[in-house]
Amino acid sequence: MVINLEDLEKANAELFARHVKLDLWKKARGLRRSGRMEDILTVAESNVHATGIGRKLVNGRATKDYCVQLFVYRKLPLRLLPRHCILPKEIAALPTDVVVSPPLRPCGPPPVVAECQPQTRPLKPGISTSHFNMQGGSIGCFCKSARPGADPNAVYLLSNNHVLAACNAASKGDDIYQPSCIHCGALADTVAKLADFVPLRFGQANVNNADCAAALLEAGVDWSNVLPGGVTLGTPVAPVVDMKVRKTGARTGTTEGRILSINHRFPMDYITSNGLRTAVFVDQIRIQVRTGKNFALEGDSGAIVYRPHDGRAVGLLFAATEDGNIGVASPLNWLLSEMQLSVAMG
Repeated sequence: MVINLEDLEKANAELFARHVKLDLWKKARGLRRSGRMEDILTVAESNVHATGIGRKLVNGRATKDYCVQLFVYRKLPLRLLPRHCILPKEIAALPTDVVVSPPLRPCGPPPVVAECQPQTRPLKPGISTSHFNMQGGSIGCFCKSARPGADPNAVYLLSNNHVLAACNAASKGDDIYQPSCIHCGALADTVAKLADFVPLRFGQANVNNADCAAALLEAGVDWSNVLPGGVTLGTPVAPVVDMKVRKTGARTGTTEGRILSINHRFPMDYITSNGLRTAVFVDQIRIQVRTGKNFALEGDSGAIVYRPHDGRAVGLLFAATEDGNIGVASPLNWLLSEMQLSVAMG
């Protein structure tokens, strides 16, 4: 049977709509954390927390077959589940796969006070940055405007909305620091002004394609898109399952992974000026660590994800599992098009 991506995308969207309900997901938080089976069964309807498209696993090994992946908090005994909570083995004749994985959260600032860091000049991908009123994340890369008539000499620093734009609470023109606030950045460390961001949209009725923002570099601030190892960041390339990738972030440095899922869909909580709010993301890239312990942790938000052998950009990291083994990035092609930017050469 020939399986095409369009059919998988439709099935993925249908299963997400069927099994991931924000009202149930929110109510289940406390009961799920108790770890007691009776509590977990009570919230079995919210066991699925993400879906995606990837390789089907058999005995822990990836096969050549593509499927719709259902990511769950834990596998539950079928004999104890209500009929409507039993996940299908296939949908529209397309295979599914149930994968146990912890939920995702923003790769925001480190959970503890970080050591002070000096300024890094020229600016480069993977060093710390933040809005003047936020703790921090990572510089992704540097871009030029693709808008007609834009200043060809203007350079923009790219990172996440929750790093540079305070989850929509910031104003254009706000100061952006390097190092970040959590690394003792202050007014004298201003390197850019917030220029634009894609607003985060909260609630079940809204979907998000990226968590991103851009800041215009101040005159005289040097920058470089050269990655660790001397490769210069290249033009974006579309993500594909099994692609080997690297990311360079302020917390964990340069790490390696492989793309586990594309068209990844999931809800995620943000701490905002209006309290805890949930955003639903679609068409994201799920990445599993290849070597080492972590692919990404808090403080790595905004890091660029790229192909190791040629530096072609793939995505912008913004989320990870608590254990750091899984990271999620927004496809760079989409967000650059949305923000009318292009990767700067240099």
